[in-house]
Amino acid sequence: MCRSMMIATLTAAASLAAAGPIDPPPGPVKSTMKPLDQVEARTAINAANTPGDADSLFRITAPGSYYLIGDIQGVPGKAGIEIAADSVTIDLNGFSLLGVTGSLSGISGPSRNAIVVMNGCIRAWGGDGLYLFASADCRVHDLTLQYNAANGLHVGSHSIVDRVVACHNGAAGIDAAAYGVLNACVADDNLYGINPGAHSIVHDSQASDNASDGFACVGTEPILEGCSASSNGANGFTLSSHARIERCVASFNTGHGISFTTECDIIGNHCENNGVLGTGAGLYAAPGSGRSRIEGNTCSSNDYGIKVDGSANLVVGNRCTLNTTNFQIATGNRVATIVVLPTSGVITGNSGGDSGAADSFSNLAF
Repeated sequence: MCRSMMIATLTAAASLAAAGPIDPPPGPVKSTMKPLDQVEARTAINAANTPGDADSLFRITAPGSYYLIGDIQGVPGKAGIEIAADSVTIDLNGFSLLGVTGSLSGISGPSRNAIVVMNGCIRAWGGDGLYLFASADCRVHDLTLQYNAANGLHVGSHSIVDRVVACHNGAAGIDAAAYGVLNACVADDNLYGINPGAHSIVHDSQASDNASDGFACVGTEPILEGCSASSNGANGFTLSSHARIERCVASFNTGHGISFTTECDIIGNHCENNGVLGTGAGLYAAPGSGRSRIEGNTCSSNDYGIKVDGSANLVVGNRCTLNTTNFQIATGNRVATIVVLPTSGVITGNSGGDSGAADSFSNLAF
């Protein structure tokens, strides 16, 4: 045998030895792959798994985790998905529920508990986009709700709403019941913007170009921080009693920037150019209001900077400039000295200006 043939023979033998035995071991062949229920433990929303009924295209009747595998196209007289069980999670998986004229709500789950809906778009339904009325302990996040005939979102108490965009809906963009938390939400060009319930907390959210109020807090004790309301058809913020609003901006609203009633904390907000097409104040304490703390706010270019028609309110440390009337305050309130500082000359170095008897509690007009 020539040298080259010997080398080829030895190489082939070595390859077979490295590959292991050719014959399979005795017994049935076992799969090395995970079964489908381990790869995707959730349930797909389709006609087989979640068949609909007379008023819904799909109906979920058991707790669990569900997901979309494609867009849902609505039909008249039916909801897109009906939730008929507690403890249901729906992942829209980036897909959309697309309504038509005469359809019902995109997702409907009234009076259910522990519902989670996320990750998709609900658009152009004949009712609410997402209807979770009286459904407690829900979580709604990363949704876009557009062009629905009623509310974009209607959710029950003790719920969390996070990163929801609600635009062009026929009623409220976001309507939430008591004891909720709303974070990083946007409501634009709805009839109403964002309606938080009593004892709710709203962070870093924005409401603009709504036909009525940007934020309408009709229940007691809401907290709003870092929010913005602009170009709304009524007030930027309407607050009930015992509210706290801090570091918020209200601008170019037809009515008042921030309107409030009794025992509220109105702290460190910025209100400008309110009273568009009418008469509005940057901050407005309504008749009958009292014992609110109005402190550290800046109001500019409104019809009134701060207008107080109630009594027994505390007004300290505010700054009003370029308003038609900087301060309009009824009798019976507690108002720190309003100081108009004189215009300074050139200042260089570490001294200059005129205190004008101002201190940290003084209200400044300029």
